[in-house]
Amino acid sequence: MLVAFIPLIFSTIRQRDAHDFEERITQSVKAHPEVRQKIESLSDDATLEDFIKAFPGHKLDGALFARDTWAHWFLAALSAAAFYGLVMLTFRLGTVSPGKLLAVGAFTATAGILLLLGLQWVAEFTQNWWIRGRSIIVLLFYIVKFIGFSYRCATDPNTNFWISFLGFTFGVGLCEELCKSLPILVHFWGPGAKMHWRAACMWGLISGVGFGVSEGITYSSSYYNGLSGADIYFVRFISCVALHAIWSGASAIFIYKHNTLLNESEHFLGVLLGAAALVSIPMVMHGLYDTLLKKDHEFYALITAVVSFAWFAWQVESARKTYDEQERPRAPKRAFAVVR
Repeated sequence: MLVAFIPLIFSTIRQRDAHDFEERITQSVKAHPEVRQKIESLSDDATLEDFIKAFPGHKLDGALFARDTWAHWFLAALSAAAFYGLVMLTFRLGTVSPGKLLAVGAFTATAGILLLLGLQWVAEFTQNWWIRGRSIIVLLFYIVKFIGFSYRCATDPNTNFWISFLGFTFGVGLCEELCKSLPILVHFWGPGAKMHWRAACMWGLISGVGFGVSEGITYSSSYYNGLSGADIYFVRFISCVALHAIWSGASAIFIYKHNTLLNESEHFLGVLLGAAALVSIPMVMHGLYDTLLKKDHEFYALITAVVSFAWFAWQVESARKTYDEQERPRAPKRAFAVVR
């Protein structure tokens, strides 16, 4: 997982900014004079798609893929297969059924993402409404409303560092980490649920991989295709996938250790608060990482990623020493006779 940060390290060292992108557009237009007339003929309501398709091959010079390509799906499949194989080879054979592990990743990459998008839509919808009352429905409404407010703080380019950090932590960080941890949270919701800590970690890792790969597909089709070179694809489908896996893998072990916060709650609200507490550490790290990138502090964002890896490694080692020691059979005591 730490090796997967190499593309992120190179990207941090290079530190490209908006001027590099503007310069590429200028150079692409100069290299293809016939494009200028097409751009000038675009209507005022033209989209980014229309702008990029005006260039030969439907991409800027230096871009890896065309705007309307499906090639990023191949990168997504390659990334998913590589990380799936890594997780299967790293842990003991038979810890988790390969089919069940694949189902966990597929769930997060599809249904989990849809649930996340649905929550984001509802949270945005609540921003225009105010309700009164003392029921749990009213309380849930204002929790979702606060999440929507947090998303606005995160995406607003004019918010300062701390307001952005609040937004990314309680909006993006909370919702995405809950989404990735959903399979294992559901598993431990209820008395008597059992699972080995290694199985929990594998579930978390693969769930993070599914989320990271699905996110990479979305970002590629929306922001990279036709515009960006190969380096950003390496960062998105290797480093970012690994980082999502690290956060959710560590959360899974943490949930395994403290799952009583879920199955001892008498009310649904208590379960929600318990789930939020169980993902609180990756939620904060996630929020800090995104905030640092938003404020162009790429080096400190990289440090945050490394600290996230250290926390994951500590979770694994503490679980191995604690629970493996408990499971290890003890040697029977022997009586020794003293012969004189």
